[in-house]
Amino acid sequence: MVTVVIVAMLALGLSINSNFALNEEKTIKIGGIFSLTGDWAYGAIPEARFAQIAIDEINVSGGINGKPIEFILEDARTNPVDAISAANKLINIDNVKFILGPDTAPNSAAVIPITNSNKVFTMSATTTAKDVLNDYEYAFRVSPDSRDGGGLIGELAAKKYNLKRMAMIFENSNFDLSWAEDTRDSFEENGGEVLLFEKYNTGSVNLKTVLLKASTLNLDVIYVSGRAPMAVGNILKQIKEQGLFEDTMLIGHAIIMNQNVIEASGSYFPENNFSVEVYAENAELLEKYVSRYKEEPSFIFFFNASMYDAVYMLKEAIEACDEEVTCVKEYFHNEINAWGGEVADWSFNEFGDPLIPTAFYKEISIVNGEKIRSDISLN
Repeated sequence: MVTVVIVAMLALGLSINSNFALNEEKTIKIGGIFSLTGDWAYGAIPEARFAQIAIDEINVSGGINGKPIEFILEDARTNPVDAISAANKLINIDNVKFILGPDTAPNSAAVIPITNSNKVFTMSATTTAKDVLNDYEYAFRVSPDSRDGGGLIGELAAKKYNLKRMAMIFENSNFDLSWAEDTRDSFEENGGEVLLFEKYNTGSVNLKTVLLKASTLNLDVIYVSGRAPMAVGNILKQIKEQGLFEDTMLIGHAIIMNQNVIEASGSYFPENNFSVEVYAENAELLEKYVSRYKEEPSFIFFFNASMYDAVYMLKEAIEACDEEVTCVKEYFHNEINAWGGEVADWSFNEFGDPLIPTAFYKEISIVNGEKIRSDISLN
């Protein structure tokens, strides 16, 4: 098993450790639960890599209170069952007190009750379903929840684009449901009407019946979402094959604005489209990534690179608390306040959610196969 893990890490360009001869009594163990395989690997691998960059920098600089970080990385395989297995292994075999991840809302929702009951500190990645952390005092995340982003999508649809009649087709997951609900509520609050609110099960490939039903509703906007680019691309491909919604705007959460979706759709993407994304840029940090991995991050920079800041925030808290988990948790609440990171200035509310101003959001659209960003205007 150890050999398999090491080979997988090397294949991803992730360090095992570099500047210390590891002795587990003299290391600070930090676990990582990321979907290195499966549908979310294209987003999770960059997250793990940004964490690795930060950990290697800290180790080169002497570690935390003189101890190196031992990064124990586990594959969640885009599956809550495997994420739970990873968490149990990290807690019960590796005896970690701190975990980066899990990634995605379904994985986080499955794992956090376990980590919290064991008083293990977690910092989730790309987990945006609302209220996922509310009952768990040792759980934090660097991803803002769906209320701001979904709210902006619904408001833009109604106020900027003057759209009135929407159908919503989305994967049956807590992530997709959260975004769909927040978009729907905002759209309806601003005068729009949602005529179809339809879930599809993960792995479903044929949505022709649902799409034909939607095509009878005289829509001017259709909302489509799913966690995997292949799933969303497949929906768009079926829309094209049936010749539906030619004059209908396409919207959804930011995952749909992705080159992988375009490829999965057979290079089909409706001309009228938009979403919003939380946006950040840092040329120096991006260059660190590109120079090491010879490619750019494959998902939204803010979400991928936030794990770099997460490592440094955790380092500061562990230094102050000498690895005492309850102290680390309190440190995040009381001392991480407008903490200046490479991606954002970080503060957290009482539920462990990051407080990200709406000014960080951009409207995005696909034009001639390329993602275009613009400032959000509701006037």
